Parts: sequence; C-alpha cells; structure tokens
Amino acid sequence: RNFAIHFSMVSSSAAATGARVLIIGAGITGSMIARLLREMAPAGSVEVHVWDKARGAGGRMSVRRSEEGGVTDTGAQYLTEADGIDAFQRAIYAQLAEDQVITPMTAIVRGTRAADGGGKSWVAPKGMSSVSKSFLTKSGAHVSFSRQVKGLRLGPSGSGEGGRRAWA
Repeated sequence: RNFAIHFSMVSSSAAATGARVLIIGAGITGSMIARLLREMAPAGSVEVHVWDKARGAGGRMSVRRSEEGGVTDTGAQYLTEADGIDAFQRAIYAQLAEDQVITPMTAIVRGTRAADGGGKSWVAPKGMSSVSKSFLTKSGAHVSFSRQVKGLRLGPSGSGEGGRRAWA
C-alpha cells in the first residue's frame, strides 16, 4: 500500500511535466510499473518505454516453447495470492483471471501457503510470461527487446527538456 501511495505521488508529478519514463526490464515488476503508470497518470501525460535485454517479456517468469506447441515455465511456475492482500492487489488478480491469463491452480504443492490453507495459487495456461505480456499490452508502453543497458549517467544541467538534467 505504501508503494501505491508513493507511486501515485510520483506519477502525479511526472504527469505535470509531460515526462518520458524508461523502465529497464520487462519482467513482472517492470511490466506492472508500466501498467500502473498508464492507469494512474492522466491520459497522454507520460510516455513510457520498456527495454529488456532478452528476446521477450517475462524476466524470471520465462517460458520455453516446443516445436509441438508445448509450454514449459523455466522460472516461476505459479503465483500465490496471499491472504490479507488489499483490494487493489485483489483487483489485479481478478483482472488477470477475467482476461484468462491466469486460472486457479488445482494441484497442491507441499509446503506452500495454499497447501497450508492460506492464500490461493494461480497458473498461466499460456506460460507465466503471459502475465508480464498482459501488463505490457495494457500499459501501451513502447517495448524494445534485445536492448542491454550498460550504464546510466546524469547529464549536465540543460541537457533535457525544459532545461532540466537528463539521463544518458
């Protein structure tokens, strides 16, 4: 919840300046941040770019596809919706389920919260990377793959729009 409040303040100030935002990484976190920027900032006020060094979205939720059409999650195999999450987080799971990106997991995995009676686990029939792909689609961000960032530096005063400093 603190993240959502802080994020709201950041997105409001970014929106006021017509900011361009670069998110490095198209995994679950980067793709969710892109989606949240789209939802929380006034329409058209923030231009979002997502770069990832991989060939596709997902990060640690990567997927391998076989020639026969099979899908194997090589990272996370399921998500667990913990007990006690707030309405904001619950709505994210509900939207993913409504969009048929995730479906309730019917198997029980020993040692998990769901197996102990806490939380609800979900799987993604098209592979866990489909969660990140869904967030990126809803974000409307400009997504570029096979782009590796080797360093960032803050440019001199006046190097950015409106005389501000810019990252290079």
